[in-house]
Amino acid sequence: SPDGPLRVESFRAEPWPRWTYALGDDVRVEQEVFVTHDRPQVVIAWRLVGAGKTARLEVKPFLSGRDYHALHHENPAFDFAPELGESGGRVAWRPYPGLPAVVARSNGRYAHDPQWYRSFLYAEEKGRGLYCVEDLAAPGRFHFDLAAGEAVLVLSADAQDAKPEAAPD
Repeated sequence: SPDGPLRVESFRAEPWPRWTYALGDDVRVEQEVFVTHDRPQVVIAWRLVGAGKTARLEVKPFLSGRDYHALHHENPAFDFAPELGESGGRVAWRPYPGLPAVVARSNGRYAHDPQWYRSFLYAEEKGRGLYCVEDLAAPGRFHFDLAAGEAVLVLSADAQDAKPEAAPD
């Protein structure tokens, strides 16, 4: 960021999407995205291409807590609080009561830094004449040292981990 799309050196769709980014001085980073077939989960991996190079990676997940027919906007009800796993590799967020937890597992280090990012414009929705601007929540950042090995981030929606809303009095 901010010039990621300009740094794409190559893209392959098979066996799953893989981008190679040129970062300068012969430093290359490969990013792979794999979506599992039987559950709401995506696996993202990054690796440094070439020996003897160093690179640090920062990944900031954006969350909404909505269905696909709606758009999300900044609001005080969004809960940024993380639930940290005992092993340190698991972080979960429950943006709203009654929704599945968003669970992240990684081999990186998580740093809590809640922020709102406003006014994402969805060009396809705009072209269809639909509402097209959304705000997204970034609860924190994952930090990886790519020189130490591959970075892996697994994000899932865990419906079994959902806590029901409190019953009204």
